[in-house]
Amino acid sequence: MNGPESPPQSHHGRGFLAAPLLLALLVSACATPLPEPTKVVPATPEADQAESLPAPPPLLPPPAPDADRLLGLEPRHIQDALGTPSLVRREGAAQVMQFKNGNCVLDIFFYEEAPGGAFLARHLASRLLDGAPITPGDCLAAILPDGQFPPGTLVGSLPEIAGEADAEADEETAVPTSEN
Repeated sequence: MNGPESPPQSHHGRGFLAAPLLLALLVSACATPLPEPTKVVPATPEADQAESLPAPPPLLPPPAPDADRLLGLEPRHIQDALGTPSLVRREGAAQVMQFKNGNCVLDIFFYEEAPGGAFLARHLASRLLDGAPITPGDCLAAILPDGQFPPGTLVGSLPEIAGEADAEADEETAVPTSEN
């Protein structure tokens, strides 16, 4: 043997070099975020029904209020529902209340049932501010807050209000009785 002999190569030296590589792979694997776990919800009949129901239809605006509900009412009942008129005038035997906003004008004509009797709404007329026609119901919807009669006004029908007037008349004509 003529020169210094090199030490024999062993397999242990290769393992020493592979350890840092293995460590680097493990560290890089830990640095990669894991995907979020998915939540499993057991199927229920209610959930299946909810998924199969059609979407509700879009909300439609409420229909115009029935302006004819004003007919037959006294001026005070009209004011309870519509507020203070823009104008009140007399035209011969008629009294006219005018309600208006930035869009239209609603005229309500009241006539006496009998001379000296109560005035009752008997006719409605409406128009846009430029004079073009508009239905009384559409104009009424533009005048009323939220386009509908306020809660508690014009409750029910005309007979209920008439019944209220009858009750007031009965109180005025009631004869006091003695309870002895």
